[in-house]
Amino acid sequence: HPPHTDGAFLCRPEKIVTLAAEHAAKDGGDTTLICAQSMLETVLSMMPAGGDAHLDQRRAVIQALLAKDAIEIGRQLPSTKPDDRTFEELHSQQAVLSYLHEYDDDDAPGAIDHDKYDSNRCFHSNDNLRLVYHGNPSYLRNIRSDVKQVWDLMSWYCSHEMSARNVFTFKLQPGQILVMDNTAFLHGRTPYDASTNLRVLHRLNFFNNGLLKNAVKLGINNGVINQYL
Repeated sequence: HPPHTDGAFLCRPEKIVTLAAEHAAKDGGDTTLICAQSMLETVLSMMPAGGDAHLDQRRAVIQALLAKDAIEIGRQLPSTKPDDRTFEELHSQQAVLSYLHEYDDDDAPGAIDHDKYDSNRCFHSNDNLRLVYHGNPSYLRNIRSDVKQVWDLMSWYCSHEMSARNVFTFKLQPGQILVMDNTAFLHGRTPYDASTNLRVLHRLNFFNNGLLKNAVKLGINNGVINQYL
């Protein structure tokens, strides 16, 4: 399963992901984690450096990633036709990077005023960033031309680094629960043969709009991009 953030196809992805293992596959099926901040720093470092023109280029890339129409990510459910998707199955436009406070944490998932948030994006210097990404090419419906180069570099990073030291790979054992920041980590799994290996994980995700929302610090340090804004 390719690296991704959960709910990348939704208007408002969940912020915290939990995975509880009931049965671990004997061979393969390991969980993989990739740090989004390391990925972003690496991608930016691969762009030409030096001079005002190169700085302007990086600034333009960051602004493109923050744009609300940067990408279109969709998930086609098996029971639906390509032209018969609900809003929950396909969110028409999203930013690759956005500030965590773009949406009001107190909003119920089904009661978001989308026009309000399209026109009032909250960019604050003290807010961390959230990454939206999915490594399955079939999920990508559309992408702005000024975003594609960086998206391709992210995809390269994920595929290249899957066997490198920047990826944490482990096997969740029965009874273990993984709790992770869905705004700052990509997760996936290594291949396994489902016909000969039983692997059962239960997922429960949270918006972090409860009692602990002010005590839990989420997201990517926005210092990664502040120098370009």
